[in-house]
Amino acid sequence: MADRESYDGINFINKYDDANFRYNVAVGALANFSYKIGKNKVSLKNLFNQSFEDSYINRIGFINQNMDIRYNSSELNQKSLLSSQLEGEHQIGTKNLKLDWSLNYALTIRDQPDLRTIIYGSAQNSGSQFSLIDDFTKRFFSKLNEHSYGGAVSLSAPLKIFGSKANLKAGLMKQLRDRDFDARIFLYAPTNSSQFD
Repeated sequence: MADRESYDGINFINKYDDANFRYNVAVGALANFSYKIGKNKVSLKNLFNQSFEDSYINRIGFINQNMDIRYNSSELNQKSLLSSQLEGEHQIGTKNLKLDWSLNYALTIRDQPDLRTIIYGSAQNSGSQFSLIDDFTKRFFSKLNEHSYGGAVSLSAPLKIFGSKANLKAGLMKQLRDRDFDARIFLYAPTNSSQFD
């Protein structure tokens, strides 16, 4: 249970009680592989994570100092992350030149298959029947897919500066993102029963 209040210094503007119910499940996997031969090493790193969250809110109270409300919300979220990275390290020649490179890919998914909210209101302390408040009653569906691609390469060489060992490194990196987001929202509107057969 959670109490929520807004106070103007004299009276409560909004005051209601929330009953929150939440359910979470998460699963993950990690797989790394490396191969080394001589002065060369190649590695593959993989990460996967999936989470599921279902929440429900039941709210009772009043708003704007003049309306009693009954509010219910149900929200389901599914999130997925897949990340893979291929890396290489190579020693070149006899001067200890080092070449590093990497390629990466990541997929992020966020799916909200059905967010449902419904709210009823009645004149405060009037005892009258609760009626639907259209503006806050809706169903919402959304899905986000994001693909990320990238790569990097660098070359480093040892050197001496004033008798001290140092390392000079130069390289390039590029990262690309492709994001696709879809959403649909449905609102409720009252109708007259005489319109139906």
